[in-house]
Amino acid sequence: MKILLIYPPMTIRSNDTTTPGAAIPLGLANIGAILETNGYNVSAIDALAEGIDIVKKTKNYTRVGLSEKTILERLEYFKPDIVGISTMFTAYSSDSHDVAKIVKQFNPKTLVVFGGAHASILYKNVLHDPNVDIVVIGEGEYTILEIVKKFENKESLQNINGTAIRNDQGEIILNPRRLPIAKLDSLPLPARHLFPMDVYLRVYAESKNTYDMRSPATTVVTSRGCPGNCIYCAVPGIWGRSWRPFSAERIVNEIEFLVKRYGIKEIHFLDDNISVSRDRLEKICDGIIAKKLDIKWTCPNGIAIWTLNRSLLKKMKKSGCYRLTFGIESGHPVTQKFIRKNLNLQKAKKIIKLTNSLGIWTFSTYIIGFPYETKKAIETTFNYAIKSLSDFVVFILLMPFPETDVTKILEDEGLLKKADISNTKIGKTFSGYAGLGNKYLSVNDIRNLRNKAQRKLMLSRFFRPIIKPATIIKKIHNWEDFSYLVKIIRNYLSMVVSTIKFGELKTHRLKAAYKYKILK
Repeated sequence: MKILLIYPPMTIRSNDTTTPGAAIPLGLANIGAILETNGYNVSAIDALAEGIDIVKKTKNYTRVGLSEKTILERLEYFKPDIVGISTMFTAYSSDSHDVAKIVKQFNPKTLVVFGGAHASILYKNVLHDPNVDIVVIGEGEYTILEIVKKFENKESLQNINGTAIRNDQGEIILNPRRLPIAKLDSLPLPARHLFPMDVYLRVYAESKNTYDMRSPATTVVTSRGCPGNCIYCAVPGIWGRSWRPFSAERIVNEIEFLVKRYGIKEIHFLDDNISVSRDRLEKICDGIIAKKLDIKWTCPNGIAIWTLNRSLLKKMKKSGCYRLTFGIESGHPVTQKFIRKNLNLQKAKKIIKLTNSLGIWTFSTYIIGFPYETKKAIETTFNYAIKSLSDFVVFILLMPFPETDVTKILEDEGLLKKADISNTKIGKTFSGYAGLGNKYLSVNDIRNLRNKAQRKLMLSRFFRPIIKPATIIKKIHNWEDFSYLVKIIRNYLSMVVSTIKFGELKTHRLKAAYKYKILK
């Protein structure tokens, strides 16, 4: 059996500010690894990364990635029996369906398997496309292995746990979920060799607006799932609410492999919650230090701020951690309870201060526009964000993902019209729900509040090195740290210029200077 794994191109709307990038699809790499381990002939196409410089523009859309002709040529060359297609994001799911159509044009008998976040949650939408034969729900390694074995032996695919499929009458059937893999260490390392690692590393290195310290950089996942119960999170729809880790030893060995094989100098841990176990994270840090792995690392998806303390942060810093992202989400206690994050805001502020004092850059994210947030509640969040003194802060408009609790609340309140999931071209007509009004504020009200707060925040951070130089000095220990500071300043100034009009900047500078007694 020959199996081809495809990550599709990306088509974005003309008003979409998304910048397509190239990062190894670790989900497909894990699938490739389990299939190779079981003796199957596996190949892969990352149509986005391999065609990152191929841009086709129309009036309404921009498509980035390999052309349909090139994808067809690759199919004709490899002649796969089974094609697995990743469909991670609802907004770009139409690209996955376009690839499925190409596969069936090449050979109608080729089995087309969909997997990924979008496919797992909106499997009915996916299976309305006759070019898709079966959908993998959630964790895919052993599910795809069973699909391949049964297809190879010409057995029925109808009753495989962890899948959705059409029956003989054309009805969509959801089979029971597959039990989570209890021991993740039983899985082989991701089959990165199947993918264009040289492209990923080049794109990382050439990125001008990145906040990475070193290149080449790559991604690693050390655990799956999150025990949290936040109303806006789509993670439970993929992994469930359990948290399952790879062992510290396994992760350290993977990092060592990446350093030796690809010359990796920076790791981005993409876990939903890497620090559920402090002990395990400490052991990962200890392993990096013991093996003298000269890397920098960060957690761009965020780390649970309530799990951190001084001893752990010091060890993280020693092992190469240079930047942490904290998903605070709201600075208003009532909103905190509503979103079920239940963060101790005063403790969070202390941890941010501690992290800064230890020389680790801090990045905090906040979500605004929850269904019952008032103007006062949102402004409380803004004030908290400014006073918490994170180095970087981003205010994000609520995007309720399909099948999450907050989406159901918005639908029940009549604030959100349920998406038409029968439309297989949903990606070109539906780009998520970002930018909604709520019970008390219009979408323009929320955006204006956000823009005003972002400008105020930028200016407060603009003068911070002058007002509190110690917060920056503690992060500078060598030439690399200084070079990174220069890079951040350059990127920050570019962002300020693009966000704030010159007249506003001049006025706010004078007000801020007077407030902080820079001018007498």
